[in-house]
Amino acid sequence: MNKFFTQERLIKLLIIVSILTVIVIGIKTLGELSEGFFATLSMAIRSVMIPFAFAFLLSFIIGPLAQLIENKTPLNRTLSIIAAISVGVLFIGAIVSITVAFIISQMTI
Repeated sequence: MNKFFTQERLIKLLIIVSILTVIVIGIKTLGELSEGFFATLSMAIRSVMIPFAFAFLLSFIIGPLAQLIENKTPLNRTLSIIAAISVGVLFIGAIVSITVAFIISQMTI
């Protein structure tokens, strides 16, 4: 535990956090100074990055499930991926429906 909190590591961590803080504050200030261009640019980047982030998250969850289905059943890789996606969609649909039902029940009381 003492090796983890050495003075060199703490200084390095402080420098990294300071640099990241300055970058975030700088980007925010720059965005406020030139709202039109950077607002449009950030919306364009967001519209491209959000689907990729969802795809990465789904592949991170569904990939191991497809591998498990392929190893435990006689299905080939393509059918195991389709089965894993189906199970994932059903699971997400169940979570969304339970959440929506809970929200609606809380609104009516």
